Amino acid sequence: MKCEVVKMNNTVQLAEWTLILLLRRCTIIDTLTPRSAAGTSTSFSATTSSSGWLELSSSELGCGHGAKRKKRQENQDLQAFLPCSWGVLSDLTKVTRMHGIDPVVLVLMVGVVMFTLGFAGCVGALRENICLLNFFCGTIVLIFFLELAVAVLAFLFQDWVRDRFREFFESNIKSYRDDIDLQNLIDSLQKANQCCGAYGPEDWDLNVYFNCSGASYSREKCGVPFSCCVPDPAQKVVNTQCGYDVRIQLKSKWDESIFTKGCIQALESWLPRNIYIVAGIFIAISLLQIFGIFLARTLISDIEAVKAGHHF
Repeated sequence: MKCEVVKMNNTVQLAEWTLILLLRRCTIIDTLTPRSAAGTSTSFSATTSSSGWLELSSSELGCGHGAKRKKRQENQDLQAFLPCSWGVLSDLTKVTRMHGIDPVVLVLMVGVVMFTLGFAGCVGALRENICLLNFFCGTIVLIFFLELAVAVLAFLFQDWVRDRFREFFESNIKSYRDDIDLQNLIDSLQKANQCCGAYGPEDWDLNVYFNCSGASYSREKCGVPFSCCVPDPAQKVVNTQCGYDVRIQLKSKWDESIFTKGCIQALESWLPRNIYIVAGIFIAISLLQIFGIFLARTLISDIEAVKAGHHF
């Protein structure tokens, strides 16, 4: 801003000098001191030579160079900032460094699908847009058959599903401390099912913080998360350090302080006990989807009938 003010004043002063020179017909002017802008120190000297050129002082010429240097510095800062910002964004795209799953990503994906379906169905119905209604109907049909296929395959290939779930759970055990949302999800799962690890507390050796190896210097070494601890009814405040050094003791004493059953075994025993609830939820969701498909197809047929000129 300072340089811009100085440049503007220099333009005005150059015009004044030109007028003076024309009026005095190249009369020699030894030293002149024109007015300067407030807050700026400008020294403007002009002399006439045989060629009649006006010479600016070095302070005025330096202003332009200073602006160029400032512009170059801003470009350099921008070039240094862009790789840094891109590195941060690329790091955010990684769910965890240990290939675990981030529950927030899953929730966002479900939310995007629901928003897209809701938008297509609502706008398609309001605007009587057959294209959006077909998209809404086709997507719900696709989701319905995907759910049906997953349920059938899970029933037929139980061992494969069990192995995949074990790998999934173990990979997230490795990332337990890397993501707070994942940590809360595992804690909720272990507390709700009164379990610890995939097949037992030993699975927590996969985590670098709970590992029992001699190379670990973590305070949580040979321990388990607090969600593995057997709750004490007398304690109103959660003891987050209850799992410290638990696995140093004999295995016969583990069940006194922590859950020894794995979460996969807990889920396998939970499913038969609640099979009717699970089936009821699946049937209810399926009926809602079928009802939405029926309404969408009925509306499409009515719109096509009106456009064809056949009133109903």
